[in-house]
Amino acid sequence: MKSFYTLLNAAPLGFRYYKIFFRFSQLPVSVEQEMIDYLTKENSCASIRLIEGSYNMVFVTVQHDISNLRKFLTDFYNIFGEYVSQKEIHTITKTHKVNQKVFYAGAPHRTSFSQIGKANDKIDIIDKNILKLLTTDARMKLLNIALALKIDSSKVKYRIKRLEAKNIIVAYTTSLDMEKFGFMCTHIYFSLKNTSFIPGILEFFDSRNLCIYAYELLGKFDMAVELYVDDSQKLKAIVTEFREKFQNQCISYYVAPVFKEYSPCGSPFDVKS
Repeated sequence: MKSFYTLLNAAPLGFRYYKIFFRFSQLPVSVEQEMIDYLTKENSCASIRLIEGSYNMVFVTVQHDISNLRKFLTDFYNIFGEYVSQKEIHTITKTHKVNQKVFYAGAPHRTSFSQIGKANDKIDIIDKNILKLLTTDARMKLLNIALALKIDSSKVKYRIKRLEAKNIIVAYTTSLDMEKFGFMCTHIYFSLKNTSFIPGILEFFDSRNLCIYAYELLGKFDMAVELYVDDSQKLKAIVTEFREKFQNQCISYYVAPVFKEYSPCGSPFDVKS
């Protein structure tokens, strides 16, 4: 197990989630590492993946508004822009955390939450620092949080319950080191004829016990799934089955094997005390 982390949703606070794709041209290995270091140190970034296919990298950035997104991209281009040959930006409108049933079959169970809509909540510096601590260690004891923030543990418990009720804290879950078990991560992105087909596609992948996350998107692609498979033939079989079942609903799809994953420790709540 890599870690035990807290799944957060910053949308009620006015943040928006963007999935960014880059294709690079003549990118030296040393510069690629500088780019990864840059993004992993950026608190707004998450789920950085090096992928194969039409794009070379995909990651999520969480920004408070479009102007912040533009600044983030401008700063990135000022350093690495000469190597970017193509980009795509998608808004994540909904996330589905699916049961981690890769190792066993089980009844479907999903935690889903919207990442669009009007901001209707505010949090203070104490809430932000609680979220900062729970982002890196969801099993951190109330007493240790209280000691770190110099407040009473009963206040910590109350605030965590309030953040859960506001759906800012969505779930507590594990991050498994799937590579050690021989599983490879693959993303599949779909352009659909109608987004009303999303529930059926989600059910299809959930029932195969291979999917851990699925996303609804606004952009070139309408949906994405993250699969973990232990051999390429199994992946080929599930893609073939998908094509046969949904050929009249899907315009196109893009299979992107992931060969390297990076998980930054920061978050948009990562602020100084």
